[in-house]
Amino acid sequence: MTEEEVYKLLERVRVYYQHLSKSDEIYEEWYRVLKKYNVEEVNKGLDNYLRDEKNRTRIPMPQDLIDGLITEEQKEKLKNDYLIDCNLCHKTMLLSEYDSHYSKCLKVKAVLLLLRKKGQVIEYDELSRYDIKTLERFLNENKIYEKRSFNGNKNVFRGEKQIN
Repeated sequence: MTEEEVYKLLERVRVYYQHLSKSDEIYEEWYRVLKKYNVEEVNKGLDNYLRDEKNRTRIPMPQDLIDGLITEEQKEKLKNDYLIDCNLCHKTMLLSEYDSHYSKCLKVKAVLLLLRKKGQVIEYDELSRYDIKTLERFLNENKIYEKRSFNGNKNVFRGEKQIN
């Protein structure tokens, strides 16, 4: 959306919610959030918001209008990509993101098995929140995992033999 399209959208909102301020900060924030989205889709989001009677007393926030929408950039990626499910955690993602996700997911699953053998119970979601560097630091601090050069600089779990 352009700045002018966001301005027109806010004027539409103001028709229904006259007490909405006309400050520059509001325009700037709405533009910051909405600039990556398609104007027609956002306007449909406003129409849907206004149809719901429970929303008559609450001014919509930008997130209310884009809920369920994808950005123009994401649409471009989807033209050359497609969705796939991870066979380990069943999360849906773009194929282009799969390799990096799968290596992290595989690492988390292996660590969970090792921790369970030691009697520690940690949920998958708890470990998967970490980025790779934080996860590796966590594993090193708990002496579960260390990074070593072994036949091509691969990661090896302590006490486990690497299979080539």
